Amino acid sequence: MMSKFRLRNVLPILLLLTLVSTASFQTSASESTGIYGVIKDGLYTNSIFRFQIQFPNNWTVLENEEVKELTKIGLKIAQLDEKEIERNKKYRVSLLSLMKKVPGEPGNATVALSAMKQPASSVSPLVVANLSREGMSESPVIKFNSDTSLMDIGGRKFATFDYTLTVGDRKSKGKCLVTMVRDYSITMFISNESAGDDRLVSSIVNSFKFY
Repeated sequence: MMSKFRLRNVLPILLLLTLVSTASFQTSASESTGIYGVIKDGLYTNSIFRFQIQFPNNWTVLENEEVKELTKIGLKIAQLDEKEIERNKKYRVSLLSLMKKVPGEPGNATVALSAMKQPASSVSPLVVANLSREGMSESPVIKFNSDTSLMDIGGRKFATFDYTLTVGDRKSKGKCLVTMVRDYSITMFISNESAGDDRLVSSIVNSFKFY
């Protein structure tokens, strides 16, 4: 797997920042427009990969530079090697990063959506999800709660697994979802600290629609 055909994984480093105080962000999700998609009234539309996801329109959109800075902090918290992130950086595009509250505020929730070029369109979502899981397993703050399995969302197959992030005495439940569009893997990591947001998280996941 060390050739140009090596498969690539995505790690949920950003999601650790739901539990760690850093800085506040001001961009409203109801009016943000980006090069990799458009958000209007809480609906994210990506015309490149032709899908939409519905989010609460009062969540905060993280800009690319903010995501980069938060990722550096997250790597230290997760105790993961930065080389793995750097190795895959040229293949990965951050499509959308959202937070319900300021990083570190109790009851936070986060969504991180990305696309990554894979060696071929025949690559299975299960394989990509398990590679991400393998990379995550090296972190002492991540514990897995389920095996990787397939689920149907809007008539499309997603590979998924659940995990828990723990920083100090705070915990956040997380879910990874992976599907393939042509030779790109589309990965969504979503986490929430409050059990009261479980239904909200499910609604975000189930709003995934391709057109």
